[in-house]
Amino acid sequence: MTALRKLRIPHLVLALLLLFQLSVSGQSGSLQEFEGKEIVGVTYVGNRSLAEETLAFYLGIDPGSTLNQADLNRKLQELWDTGLVDDVKVEAEAAGDGVRLTVTVAERPILRSIDYVGLKRVSKADIEERIASERINLFEGNNLRLGELKRLEATIEEVYREKGYRFADAEYTLEELTPGEKQVTFTVDEGNRVRIDDIKFEGNTVYSDWRLRLFMKKTKESNPLWKITKKDVYNPAKLQEDLESVKAAYRKVGYKNVTIGEPVIEVRARRPTADDSA
Repeated sequence: MTALRKLRIPHLVLALLLLFQLSVSGQSGSLQEFEGKEIVGVTYVGNRSLAEETLAFYLGIDPGSTLNQADLNRKLQELWDTGLVDDVKVEAEAAGDGVRLTVTVAERPILRSIDYVGLKRVSKADIEERIASERINLFEGNNLRLGELKRLEATIEEVYREKGYRFADAEYTLEELTPGEKQVTFTVDEGNRVRIDDIKFEGNTVYSDWRLRLFMKKTKESNPLWKITKKDVYNPAKLQEDLESVKAAYRKVGYKNVTIGEPVIEVRARRPTADDSA
């Protein structure tokens, strides 16, 4: 079992999942009561950038058509899946022998800009490269998806962890530029880089701690040499690679079923030095 130690003050990040609901309701009765009735008129409320023709295309409820609730529910879901709206409500009322519909739309705002505050050890280009590789759907000029903002928060923190900043924290804020347009700002608290003071093993009898540490090529205890090469920086992915190397060493001498438990990470405070920011 491996124990790694180093300075840090943990931060708690609370992720909130926002759920939006598409609704279909009847003002003078349920839509089922108007099933099969001719749609004599449709009124759209709340749409700013979405043309009525666009909404009619997605919903298929042009005047003169017949109301089919199952079909309308399916088309509402298709409209939601486009990312153009946060909410859609359809209300129905009797109009002679037919039915009149009112469609209330809450459009998703347009993302006008993405800004970053606090970036020092990670560049904007690093983040944009990860946005592309992970296919995070956040592009200036497109509709804003709150779920993608949470994804990017987590991605920024992961980029920092890969560079040894295990407790980096990223949070976003939204600012309304004009009605229907938002600016997003990600503020990053980088914290200090986490370095490895000790690597210890338990349960090893075939190889000594010293020998096992030699098998680990990418994860080293901190000293002036490894600070230069940054191999003493805690990187979970590189640690896992090195633990696979340790397993391979055991398999070579006949221990085919060797297992390594989950590493125990012990974090301890230490006075920061100039080397910690290198």
